[in-house]
Amino acid sequence: MRKMPAAGLTFRLPAGSVQFDPDGRLLRVAHDSRSDGGYLAPGFGPGSLVVDGQTQDWMRVGMVSDADELEVSYQATQTHLSLVIRHTVTTAWGVRLAITNLGSEPVSIERASLALRPSPGYLGWALTAGATAGYAVYPADGDGPLLAWTLQWGELARATTEGLELGPIDLPPRGRYIVQWLWDFHPTPARLGRGRLGVVPAPAVLTMGQPVEIMDEDTALVTGGSLTVSTNEGVREVAAEEPGPYPIELRSGRGTTRFEVTWVRPMDQVLARAAEQVLAGPTSATGVTRLADAAAALLVQRALAEMLVADPEPAADALELFSAGLLERGRCDPFEVALLCGEWTRTGDHDLVEVARSSLLSAEAVRPGLGLAATRLCVALMMAGRPVTEVLDRLSLLRHTIGAVPSGRRANEDVLRDRLAELELIMVVQRNIEVVGDDVLRLVGCLGGYLGYGLPGQLTEPVGDDTLGYLVTILSLLPDEVGENFLDSWGVTPQALADRYRPVVLSGHDRTHQRALAWLVLGRQAA
Repeated sequence: MRKMPAAGLTFRLPAGSVQFDPDGRLLRVAHDSRSDGGYLAPGFGPGSLVVDGQTQDWMRVGMVSDADELEVSYQATQTHLSLVIRHTVTTAWGVRLAITNLGSEPVSIERASLALRPSPGYLGWALTAGATAGYAVYPADGDGPLLAWTLQWGELARATTEGLELGPIDLPPRGRYIVQWLWDFHPTPARLGRGRLGVVPAPAVLTMGQPVEIMDEDTALVTGGSLTVSTNEGVREVAAEEPGPYPIELRSGRGTTRFEVTWVRPMDQVLARAAEQVLAGPTSATGVTRLADAAAALLVQRALAEMLVADPEPAADALELFSAGLLERGRCDPFEVALLCGEWTRTGDHDLVEVARSSLLSAEAVRPGLGLAATRLCVALMMAGRPVTEVLDRLSLLRHTIGAVPSGRRANEDVLRDRLAELELIMVVQRNIEVVGDDVLRLVGCLGGYLGYGLPGQLTEPVGDDTLGYLVTILSLLPDEVGENFLDSWGVTPQALADRYRPVVLSGHDRTHQRALAWLVLGRQAA
């Protein structure tokens, strides 16, 4: 092997290239079909190392290369540990990491991290389940192949926004730990989730009554908690008796695959509990619950309509108090418009639908929820015997103000919400959306990546509960004619993907969870 050239190295792939800087750090991974900065952010390499509670660094001590290989050697700054990263680039890009204990005493590595991040404008999707692991990077705009690998040797503990983590690892004197994978470009995600990765459910959140299917009969299945295991035509089915997270292990000669599956209650039960919690909140001087916002009010409204509230009178009082505040204020956002329309249906107060109408007609920009609110408003207006033309005209006008969504260095979640709002509006304005246009295909095409196209794992930079609920709702409302266009490339339709991820929304717990459930409520009413 020869020393690294001063200008760095570029290796060719059949349809792309891998470029390294003079220090052996990754600079760029590019596909010939795209002219941007590449799939991965510069700097792939060793991160922090934690041994016996002490954090230390890796120091580069050597580097050699030849026509198709680059090998970079590192030494830990405080222990007798060495790390060798070997890149082999031929028809694909192989990466092999070897950590060796060069000392005379055992070493316990608590954590060893690797820097690995997608470039701006790209999404990262990772599965780290011990011996079963994979990583995919793909354009956030949905236009282009995927760069992905499946773990060939070793185990990975977890993925973070900054990269991958190994450990714990116990190394005897002269002991070595190896991790190896093979990057390659894939034209579509349809086949990536099959084979080895397919042993992990996608996603790993299910509704009570849904089993996890274990297809591999050659692995030893180890479960924790109150799980039941049955066999159906050679397939082992694991189910939970109570909601909650449960660990599952699959042990084989290749290693142990570890993952957690969470079972959640059905939508009606989650909604009933959420409404109960909302109604137990702060009250006015007269003892009426003060609903915090329109999302909380929508949950109570829907629970009341479906007779999921134990005592309807306090719920109705809380809704009337909240609606009175909206009437006094006058101008409402999309969630508030949808709520007022529901209250008009419940009470018959025409002031409610009039404020909802005037609020929507005064909208100056496309916002999340605008299309769903307009749908509820049009239904209310038609029930009241009033025309809906001016509402649809206003939405058509707003649609023409939408330009191309810039990506650049904006947060992926912000770009996602913009695209969802545009698609949501098109679904209302273009009522014959089954006549699929390029604009619809473009928007739907970029949404599947935020759910990993159905691959097991999760985004390396997950979106919040609110945004996830919005995404699941909009995808679930797409006509079948639209979804059929993506079955071959994704391996699943957008609607089926939304169905899979609805339990994930139900299981959420961040501060936007009420809004996430409110999206599901609006989607159920619009279906």
